[in-house]
Amino acid sequence: MVLEHGYFHADPHPGNVLFLPGNRIGIIDFGMVGMLTHFRRHQIVDMLHALTRKDEQAMQQVLLDWSGDAAVDEDRLAYDVTELLQNYDDLQLKDVKLGALLNDVTALMRENDLVLPADLTLLFKTLITLEGLGQQLDPEFHMIDQVTPFVERIIQRRYTPRALLARGRKTVREALEVIADLPRDLQSLVRDMRRGRVRVDLDLKRLDHFGHQLDSASNRLTMGILTASLVVGSSIIMTVEGGPQLFGLPLFGLVGFLIAFFNSLWIIFSIWRSGKH
Repeated sequence: MVLEHGYFHADPHPGNVLFLPGNRIGIIDFGMVGMLTHFRRHQIVDMLHALTRKDEQAMQQVLLDWSGDAAVDEDRLAYDVTELLQNYDDLQLKDVKLGALLNDVTALMRENDLVLPADLTLLFKTLITLEGLGQQLDPEFHMIDQVTPFVERIIQRRYTPRALLARGRKTVREALEVIADLPRDLQSLVRDMRRGRVRVDLDLKRLDHFGHQLDSASNRLTMGILTASLVVGSSIIMTVEGGPQLFGLPLFGLVGFLIAFFNSLWIIFSIWRSGKH
């Protein structure tokens, strides 16, 4: 139902499943159902295929597609995906529990600030319930082992001559539509430019970081100038006789040197800390 039709029963607990003569299954109570688009089913097949082949790059690409426009640290995500697959590297396919695997995938997405699409949340819940039902009937039942033949069959169907021809026709049709609409789109763009209604949105996320760095550098420069001024001023005070003294030295000169000393420590620490980031 999930991979072939995209419309599935979303609450397959034992009370909703009937086992009929002739090895047939009946399902009742369709109060909770799920529906997946063809594109989403395509992604799920890619995910399962990547898991069975331990393909880190393919799995990461599916997760990035699920993340949409969210900002993602791809290096961290790649590391977490590699670590996840390594946890299952020593297990045979028949020993992988789908529920535990889905929980690990969900935790990985949460740690990388990725939001699981709503339709997949319902699907994950359904698959975990279904795996529990299968294990009640057969303790040796493993969902991944049962799903793999479906995945392989769907992957093979993608590359049949008929499927490739259909995709080629769709691509050509979409390209022709873009070409046909191009004059109208250019005319609309020129009209908006003449009216001054063209707007360019720039997403300069790194500019804020650069601004903070520039601000920190300006603060350090200012403190450096003040520190140098304190040293020069305190040195002059040290040569002037009179005024309050401490340890036989002018008090204000000593205070100036102390302030300059602590300012110097702050500047050195600030430079050192900035080099750590």
